[in-house]
Amino acid sequence: MTWNQVETLPFFWIPFKTLPGTFVFGFLITGIFSFLFSYFIFRRRIKGVFFAIITQALALAMYLLFSRNETMLGGTNGLTNFRYLLGFDLYTDEIKTGLYIFTVCVLCVVFYFSGQLTKSKFGKILVGIRDSESRLRFAGYKVVTYQTAIFVIGALIAAIGGMLYLPQTGIITPGRMDVKASIEMLIWVVLGGRG
Repeated sequence: MTWNQVETLPFFWIPFKTLPGTFVFGFLITGIFSFLFSYFIFRRRIKGVFFAIITQALALAMYLLFSRNETMLGGTNGLTNFRYLLGFDLYTDEIKTGLYIFTVCVLCVVFYFSGQLTKSKFGKILVGIRDSESRLRFAGYKVVTYQTAIFVIGALIAAIGGMLYLPQTGIITPGRMDVKASIEMLIWVVLGGRG
C-alpha cells in the first residue's frame, strides 16, 4: 500500500500476519459484529422492508468507511497485489486450479451443512419463524435467539466466501461491498424463493 503512504504494517493488521491468526480473527470479528448487529435489530422486531433498508444502509456505511484512505485499508484501490500464500505463487496455473478445487469442496461442505441444519430441529424452528413468527413466540420459543444465531451463521459463511475470494483474485476493494452487490443477493432470494 505504498501508493497510500503506508510503509509499515498498521497495528491492526498484526493479528492477520499468520494464516491461523487470519482465520481466528476473521471469524471472530465477523461473529461479534454480526451478533451485535442482529441481536439489537431482531430484539426490536425490525423485519421486512425495514430490515432490508437497515442492512443496505449498513453496507453503504461500510463501503464509505473502507473507501477512505485514512483507514489504511487501501481506500478505493483496496488491498491489492496478493501474490503469495504460504509460500505458493497464487498466479501459477497449478495453484489456481488447486484453489478452485478447494473452493468447490468448501462449497459442497457448506451446502451439506446448510441442508443438515435445515433438516434439524433448529432448522424446523427457523421455518416456523419464517411462516409465523408470532405463533412461535407465543409457544414460548426465544425467536430472537434463533434469528440471531442464523444471522451469525450466515455471516460466517459469507466470511468463508470472502476468505476464498481474495487468494483467487489477488485483490479486494470496497467495490465488493457496495449496495448493488447486496441488492443482487436480495433479488436472488426474491426470484429463488425464501425456502
